[in-house]
Amino acid sequence: MITNRAYYSGTLQRGDDDATLTVCGDAITVTTAADAGPGSLRQAISDVCAGGQIDFDAGLAGQTITLGSQLVIDKELTIDAGSLARPSSSAATTPCACSK
Repeated sequence: MITNRAYYSGTLQRGDDDATLTVCGDAITVTTAADAGPGSLRQAISDVCAGGQIDFDAGLAGQTITLGSQLVIDKELTIDAGSLARPSSSAATTPCACSK
């Protein structure tokens, strides 16, 4: 589930035909243990707004998200696994390249 927020940076002038919007989610729920794709933790990290929150569907309790590569977190965000009884992950590489 994604709650969306759209941002526009720039100035619109009379007669402008279009504008570019950046759409991101304030709150995203991870719904699959897949490494990538819709509903994955990797996609949630990409899609969440800076300052947003990622949580997990309770149906993922007991499952492992096996990472094929590092997760890149380049913005401030909250990852809340409180809905899972025992969250776990495994990675072939270092799990996170975090900055900020």
